[in-house]
Amino acid sequence: MRAPGKNNKNLVCCLLLCLGGCFFPLNGHAQKSIADSSISFFTLSPYYQANWSAGTLADRFGFHSGLGAQVGYKHKLNFYFTLGAHALFGNVVYERGIIADLGYTYSWTDGDGSTQRTGGWIDGQFGAVERPSLFMRGYAIPLRVGYIFNQLRLGKQNPNCGLFVETGLQFIQHKILITTPSNADMPYLSSELKKGYDRLTNGLGTLASVGYQFYGNRRFINFFIALDAAFNVTQNRRSYNYDTGLQDNRSRSDVQYGARIGWTLPIYGTAPEKYYYY
Repeated sequence: MRAPGKNNKNLVCCLLLCLGGCFFPLNGHAQKSIADSSISFFTLSPYYQANWSAGTLADRFGFHSGLGAQVGYKHKLNFYFTLGAHALFGNVVYERGIIADLGYTYSWTDGDGSTQRTGGWIDGQFGAVERPSLFMRGYAIPLRVGYIFNQLRLGKQNPNCGLFVETGLQFIQHKILITTPSNADMPYLSSELKKGYDRLTNGLGTLASVGYQFYGNRRFINFFIALDAAFNVTQNRRSYNYDTGLQDNRSRSDVQYGARIGWTLPIYGTAPEKYYYY
């Protein structure tokens, strides 16, 4: 007669094999390939932005660039989200009068008797005359959610590709960077005094994008292009401006629009090239 304990062990082994078969299928379809299926994976994407200004931002800055990166997660249903950060920089500054009263105004008379004047010159060390340069500097932190319409992909591309739409929120900060053409110590523009002229401004905004995402069947050929628009409600964060002697607590409507291009690294497991059945 067979011992009852041995029968119980066989029964337990059968149950474990059945449960294992339910949760860990033994065929290759358990892990899908990006070449023929919409799959879930994480992403890392460096990108460049070309931005134009509108609203109150256009009173201060013109064209400016953004350079940064974002991380994200794409679901197999083609919904995704990203969190990014990029630096803002440019050399088109319209509010150049903020330092016009520093130093002195130089005047001269032309041969026809008319008087000409120029301002914004600063008397540096040893009597040197310096004219500062003004630039845009800042950063933004966007959070985006989107959806890829893989029905609108081109040709025979895999089902993770297609036209996408995005919306989201962002924090943005910008200021006027003031630099001098030499290493001379400027008495009117020390590091601390510059804060009274730099118009440091920040706030929250909403954004929207439309573009196209391509994922290659080989992991490294992936990119996206997009058209962006952002509406930001911001405010000057300095106690007051030295050139006006007043606090600026007005609410600003800083608008950006432009184009973005980036390369994407998808992070996912590799499916086997052949399928095995048992």
